[in-house]
Amino acid sequence: MDHEGWGHQGDGSRGARADLGRLYAHAEQGRRRDGEAGVLSDEHERPRLTQRVQLEQRPYRQGIYGRNLDLDIAFARKRAAELKGFSRASFAAQWVAGFTRAAIGRERLDTLVLDDAAPALRELQALAMQIGRFCCMRLPGYRTARRMVTRARLRRSIRKTTAAGRNPTVAFICYGNICRSAFAERALSSTLGDWASDILVSSAGTYQVSGRDSPEEARLAALRCHVDLSTHRSRHVTMQLLSAASIVIAFDRSNIEALKAQYPRIPCPVILLGELIDTLDANGEIADPYGGGPAVFDAAFAAIERGVAMVRRCLAESVVASSPT
Repeated sequence: MDHEGWGHQGDGSRGARADLGRLYAHAEQGRRRDGEAGVLSDEHERPRLTQRVQLEQRPYRQGIYGRNLDLDIAFARKRAAELKGFSRASFAAQWVAGFTRAAIGRERLDTLVLDDAAPALRELQALAMQIGRFCCMRLPGYRTARRMVTRARLRRSIRKTTAAGRNPTVAFICYGNICRSAFAERALSSTLGDWASDILVSSAGTYQVSGRDSPEEARLAALRCHVDLSTHRSRHVTMQLLSAASIVIAFDRSNIEALKAQYPRIPCPVILLGELIDTLDANGEIADPYGGGPAVFDAAFAAIERGVAMVRRCLAESVVASSPT
């Protein structure tokens, strides 16, 4: 990137000429819509537009770092989990030391700008929630309480649906709908037995491409669990699917964030499958096994099977409790 340019990659003058050309075209289109004949006058219109472009250009400030706090923290967590002992401590010290640039005015957050502080506030709010969860997880009995609360939310949503005279509908949501949610849908459907016609199960992904097959590793791992993914095709989540659902079950917090970014007003509760059970991950997340080997898929699908068994148990308890005596 040319730090002496005017906010464009490479030659700043080329970027300025491109902006100027777009302004000329826009101005001429406006004249034509207003019924004026001819083209822009070089003597009057073009100098005025050129001055406007020059006023809007801002040079880069040299020696200033930019940081995307959310992505940076996610990277730091992932990297720290991969390291041990002195290497982890050394990495943590270097990462924390990097924030000293902010104290001396040599670093800015990508989202923190004076004319639009909303993105930065949302990012800081999400960070505060992460810190809050981190602290809560250190409290004795927190994970047990979290499981009880999550199960209660699931039961309550099913009872509310049946009380309204509708069939309970469970929607599993992950990123691509080719591994985790696809397996969970098939696994739950295969265990419903006599309830198969009364309880609806679906799955989808936040990735906006439908019709993809599950990867071979996912199909083979599913077969080891007696689940067939050979005919599964991915689908992108829609508002229609969410509106029909009694409960939406995701697998990690990035799934929930992506889902709420696309559909801010989800009409039903959203929970994590891992929060229904005792998982190895303290956050109650089941990581995406995509790209991993057989052991990675087996571990993910084993956790999903335990979560699905708990979903079925809660469904059974809720449906029986809602049935007329």
